[in-house]
Amino acid sequence: MNRAASRRAIVGRSLLVALLLSTTANASQSGAPPPANASANTYAGDWTCHHGFRRESNACIAVLLPANAHLNSSGTAWECGRTFRRVDEGCLKVSIPANAYRTEQGFGPGWDCNRGFRAAGNTCEAIQLPPHSFLTRSGNDWECERGFALTRGTCAPVAIPENGYLDADGHGWRCERGYRVQGNACQPLSVPVNARINFSGNDWRCFDGYRRSGDACVVLQKGN
Repeated sequence: MNRAASRRAIVGRSLLVALLLSTTANASQSGAPPPANASANTYAGDWTCHHGFRRESNACIAVLLPANAHLNSSGTAWECGRTFRRVDEGCLKVSIPANAYRTEQGFGPGWDCNRGFRAAGNTCEAIQLPPHSFLTRSGNDWECERGFALTRGTCAPVAIPENGYLDADGHGWRCERGYRVQGNACQPLSVPVNARINFSGNDWRCFDGYRRSGDACVVLQKGN
């Protein structure tokens, strides 16, 4: 036998010994049978409780179902039936009023009002929409259309002054460039010499080399 063949033989024997030791160790670890109501896993040294039991320390404890409950998908806990909700360790019947639907939330009454209705105690009352309003995305409140503003529970037209325009929100107004808000009107800016209207369009700023002093722009002095 040459040197290479001898080396391969030694490596092969080493791998065989390691495999035998591993098998022995696994057999030793998995020697203890799983507890009652459990099955051994395919990997050594562990086990899983049967459906309807939960693991607690080294045992499998039966999941106790209260009235109107069933096992969850994992089989290790319980959940209430569709028309019930969990309260402590039991299932409480959910009374759904007219114009409402069942929710799956673990808090609250267990129901929510249909679109166009809002909760009022244990009932759902219809939302009264004033003219020029619409239901919000949630469906349980309303807001004014664009161009109208909420005023004492109604939607009143936005009074836009001369040289003004409807703002992005749609419920107020802003002055055009070169004007500023003064009360309920838009007054033209008085831009002094050596100044220009600023980026906002509703005020002015001095040119470089000048500074603002009251309503005028004065030359910057050296050192300032």
